[in-house]
Amino acid sequence: MLALVCVPIASLYHSPDSHFPKSDELFYGSFVNIKQVLSGSWCKVRTFYRYEGYVSKKQLLPLPLWQDIRQKSDRKHCGTLKIVTKNFCDLLAEPSVKSPLLDTFPCGSFFYELGKEQGYSKILLFQGVIGYCNSSFLSPCPDYSEQNRPDENDFRHIITKTALSYLGTPYRWGGKSYLGIDCSGLTFMSYFLNGIIIYRDSQMKAGFPVHPIPKEEKKPGDLLYFPGHVAMYLGDQQFIHSTGQINPGGVIIENFKPESSRYRKDLHDSFLGAGSIF
Repeated sequence: MLALVCVPIASLYHSPDSHFPKSDELFYGSFVNIKQVLSGSWCKVRTFYRYEGYVSKKQLLPLPLWQDIRQKSDRKHCGTLKIVTKNFCDLLAEPSVKSPLLDTFPCGSFFYELGKEQGYSKILLFQGVIGYCNSSFLSPCPDYSEQNRPDENDFRHIITKTALSYLGTPYRWGGKSYLGIDCSGLTFMSYFLNGIIIYRDSQMKAGFPVHPIPKEEKKPGDLLYFPGHVAMYLGDQQFIHSTGQINPGGVIIENFKPESSRYRKDLHDSFLGAGSIF
């Protein structure tokens, strides 16, 4: 059964137990396929980007219920699918900055836009409630089809620009938002927001577009792999990554230059290989 994430951020776990570290974050409006409903409060799901885990039933809305809500709201056609591309997006009760706040949603959330009023997008929420957000915070939903392959030079520029927007974001295991993000969350979101789905973890996996390339042929936007870690290459021996080290503990730029104060000898020595979608 298909379902939609109906909370701003839902936690995904490798096991049906919230005492374990979470493995991923699912954002509002994301589709999942419920593979198994467990006794208690858990569902085993497969995300639309082919990552599996367990999530609380309370954080999901089965697709048939959403269809009922649309009919009761007289919205059989629920609008245009948009994606939040700002760090966070406040949804308001009315199209005014002074309006009561309904909720706040992270970058990567999906909304159904019914129309626009005074620079605000009119949004139909899964509860059947109408809300409003700044239209400039939304972008058309990217084309995630396998046929979508961008121009290489343009894509390398925009993919690194997206990664750099996360500079300073704290490290969070399993995180994927500007509240906190881990190493593969950073690389995943940088590609995802630009229409390409790569594997969520710090490895290359068959069936996804990133493939091995010779280390010396790496270019900006390509991925660098280490044991249990992944970074994005920026050029000139520099890379951006989210590090779990206590200091600084987050998204920073470091490099492979021994003379630099940002030199990471441990990563230089453990560099396994590079991957690219080109």
